[in-house]
Amino acid sequence: MIEYILSSALNRDNQLDDKIANHYLTDFTMTETDNRGEISWILDGERLEKFPNSERSEVIRPSMKILSENDGYWIVCK
Repeated sequence: MIEYILSSALNRDNQLDDKIANHYLTDFTMTETDNRGEISWILDGERLEKFPNSERSEVIRPSMKILSENDGYWIVCK
C-alpha cells in the first residue's frame, strides 16, 4: 500500500501546477566543485523550492560565496 502511494505521488508531476513549488529544502547548503575537486561556489539559503515540469528553482534568503583562483572570493547576498 505504501509503495503504491509513493509511486502515485511521484508519477503525477504532469498533473501539478507549474506555478506552485512541489518540492523544497529548508536551511540548505549546496557546493559545486570543479573536475579537480576544488570548490567553485557555495550556496546557502533558508529555503530552496523546486517547481514541477520545469528546471525552475527559487531560493529564499540566498547567500552565495564564489571562489576565484586569483582574487580570493565574492559573497553575493540578497
